[in-house]
Amino acid sequence: MSGPSIHGVKAEYIIVFCIGIVFLAIGVYGAYYLFDVALPSGKITNTLPLAIVGCSVFGVLMILKSYPIFIPIKKNSYSQAVVCPFCGALVAEDAEVCAKCKQQLKH
Repeated sequence: MSGPSIHGVKAEYIIVFCIGIVFLAIGVYGAYYLFDVALPSGKITNTLPLAIVGCSVFGVLMILKSYPIFIPIKKNSYSQAVVCPFCGALVAEDAEVCAKCKQQLKH
């Protein structure tokens, strides 16, 4: 059983992509806060750079993990194929003879 899909893409990949974008945005905002607010005022903590790097790296890794979103889906790629009853090979729907085992196909 496969999970729900949106336009042929599993919903899990879309959720992972969105969470990755959120973490990357947190990392970018943390970098802005570090360079624009914390450093000039001297209120930098030891955990702020770690949080920036951690969120940014985690966000990028989650975005990369959701790579199937960016692969174009071939529509109806298997709708024009049938299986040979003798050898199990995929053959064209209008084929008369199986290319693998050379058996006559019944249509």
